[in-house]
Amino acid sequence: LTANQSNQSEVYYGDYMFKKRYSNLNDLDFIGGITGTFTNSFANLYAGGGSPNNQLLNVSAYTQIEKKVKETLNLSVGGRLEYFQLNDSITALKPIFRAGASIKLYQETYLRGSYGQGYRFPTITERYIRSGVGHFGVFPNPNLQPESSWNAEIGIKQGLKFGELYGYLDIAGFWQEYDNTIEYLFGFWGDDPTDPSNIFGFKFLNTGKSRVLGIDASFSGKAKLG
Repeated sequence: LTANQSNQSEVYYGDYMFKKRYSNLNDLDFIGGITGTFTNSFANLYAGGGSPNNQLLNVSAYTQIEKKVKETLNLSVGGRLEYFQLNDSITALKPIFRAGASIKLYQETYLRGSYGQGYRFPTITERYIRSGVGHFGVFPNPNLQPESSWNAEIGIKQGLKFGELYGYLDIAGFWQEYDNTIEYLFGFWGDDPTDPSNIFGFKFLNTGKSRVLGIDASFSGKAKLG
């Protein structure tokens, strides 16, 4: 296509999941599985790594255990092992974990808490995209590092009734921390500002640590009219 902006790719995906409830362990639920994705891309648009042909493989194994205690307490804990391989030179292996609990305090009053980790491997686009028009372009970053994070949340849900209106009020507070945050930034990426071949544009960069704090409140309900 015009200006070599075409992208031809094949994506192969597979997933196997196993789930079983063990009655001899007080109805303990076990979930496990494996997921795989392979992407084969050919595009001059992604030639920032030295070749228009790039392959990305992701294989992950996961498991989770869930348990309900006396109709009032729900517990869950799980983990995932992620493996990434970009072309033949860049690999990453990362375990991530999560856990959560929910307890019924009173009639229609529920308290919950959770903690989870996250991991994001840069895409082919983020590392190797290269494009430009005149002195404006998009630049590759072959040294872009994976982004990791963790998230904690605590919330309470309260059931409400006003006449024929039934609903739930949900209030939650959350805290998120990121390492090697990936952002799409505009700037001058040349070495010599007097060189006309050095142009302005966008580039994916690791900007270090970042934090997100917040409180979320929502209400949902239904009413019977007439």
